[in-house]
Amino acid sequence: APAKKAKNDSRDAYRILLRPIITEKAAAMASDGVYVFEVAPGAGKVEVRNAVRDLYGVTPRRVNIMNRKGKRVRFGRTQGTRRASRKALVFLPSGKHLDIYDGV
Repeated sequence: APAKKAKNDSRDAYRILLRPIITEKAAAMASDGVYVFEVAPGAGKVEVRNAVRDLYGVTPRRVNIMNRKGKRVRFGRTQGTRRASRKALVFLPSGKHLDIYDGV
């Protein structure tokens, strides 16, 4: 029989939430309870919500996801593209917050 999956297995959550996006704009939004994360390319809203709940113990009230297209860049004659990414805006219930900008 397959082993039963642990309820709060955070390994999967780290595969969904790759890293918090740390910018001035994201820090300003965090004061309103909105946190910005870079997420896995195939991640959906429900997966992001569950990952935030497993890692931080807070269930978001809303999740918005957007795809960011990789910008075209040039180094001399060589042209290339920065990698595309996917980011999620995580809206927390009022009064809740995450400690992701503390060390910045």
